[in-house]
Amino acid sequence: MRILLDKINSLEYQKEKYHLNYLSEKDTKSLILNYIKKKLKCDYMVYEKDCKVFIGIKPMYTVNITNECTIIDHKNENKRNSELNEENINHLVTELYNLKKKISIFGIINFSLSYKIYDIDNKNTDTLASFFVPEMEVIIEKGSMYINYYKDNLLKDIEFTAKNDNLDLQTNNFVDKTIIYKDKKAYKSIVGKAIDDIKALNYSKVILSRKVNIPNKVNMLKSYLIGLNNNTPARSFLFEFNGLESFGYSPETILEVKDNYVYTFPLAGTRKLEGNENDFLLKNDLKNDLKEIAEHAMSVKLSFLEMEKICNLQSVKVEKYMDVYERGSVQHLGSIVSGHLKEDKNYYHAIQSLFPAVTSTGIPKKESLLAINKYENTPRELYSGGIFLLNDKEGLDVALALRSVFQNDKETYLRAGAGIIKSSNPEREFTETCEKLTSIINNIVY
Repeated sequence: MRILLDKINSLEYQKEKYHLNYLSEKDTKSLILNYIKKKLKCDYMVYEKDCKVFIGIKPMYTVNITNECTIIDHKNENKRNSELNEENINHLVTELYNLKKKISIFGIINFSLSYKIYDIDNKNTDTLASFFVPEMEVIIEKGSMYINYYKDNLLKDIEFTAKNDNLDLQTNNFVDKTIIYKDKKAYKSIVGKAIDDIKALNYSKVILSRKVNIPNKVNMLKSYLIGLNNNTPARSFLFEFNGLESFGYSPETILEVKDNYVYTFPLAGTRKLEGNENDFLLKNDLKNDLKEIAEHAMSVKLSFLEMEKICNLQSVKVEKYMDVYERGSVQHLGSIVSGHLKEDKNYYHAIQSLFPAVTSTGIPKKESLLAINKYENTPRELYSGGIFLLNDKEGLDVALALRSVFQNDKETYLRAGAGIIKSSNPEREFTETCEKLTSIINNIVY
């Protein structure tokens, strides 16, 4: 691992800056992504936050963390590293933090890391987490584009003064929207069983999800760009990495660590958005629904307790409580909990304490994970895991992988869940999953 870190530290990137005089930031992003897909044909990741776009192009070093070890990949040469344990992961994360490189690290955290953290046997053989150091990074913000590249500017042949190579987003070839209503009986059945578990005091809350398969491969880039016009995410992402393609409009961050402050942003409680005068009535209904209020309050309380494990006790606070946030076709109750990271804690301790998100698992987390393992018939993989960006200026930023599409060489699918508590109604919980799926299915094209 030391060799890897030394090599990353020795990388010297060249920097260029361009003023976007002829193209908007939106068109510039579209042009670059289309060029990557058509000409470069390499792995990449887009991570968008706070009106800033980060694009990592062509992994130079890739690190895959499995249940047993870490595997480092450089130019198709794999090297297995030491046994996986907390000490080794902490060392890796601490060293990455200390590198302070002016290049971003892009990565994903699969939901299966949850089982490792909570010491639960799980048959899922997914990689727990993967990240890469790109050969080139593009940052788009405030009318400018910044390019950092190792040896070659991979975008040197793009003409940034015209839209002639941009994608045409006009299409009628949308995915059949009725597929999200399938398997209603099966989902209501597991919700009913979970309610019985809660009444038996096995746990207080659990989020149960269901998988919706799309029959054919979809156009991920075009779908992602169309959806950005119709969603208001906390973060958005698009990537092709390690054999998986995915895009999504994340409603919340699992955690953010910047300047030694930690933030988590639990969203719980949902109503649809119709785009008319009913939205105000639905908002009031959401803010006064005892079931939704209870579900949200439980999530905030657990987030607060988890923050106290890694932050100075007097610094932990609820900055915002039960505000309403619009996220595409739905609106949620949301809160922000923050705290100052203890001196002996690092990024991995923050992940270890706050992952998986309380709003995608339940309370208590270990018992909820056992219930998810019991009732969901397929592994979640990246769904309700995280997509992250790590760099010197932004710190660590981990978006919750919800409202997303997943595609590999075998299948294309969506997934959505609902929070189950004692007073839940199976019919309403199924409807909630449909409302969440609508925010993504409406934008998917072949």
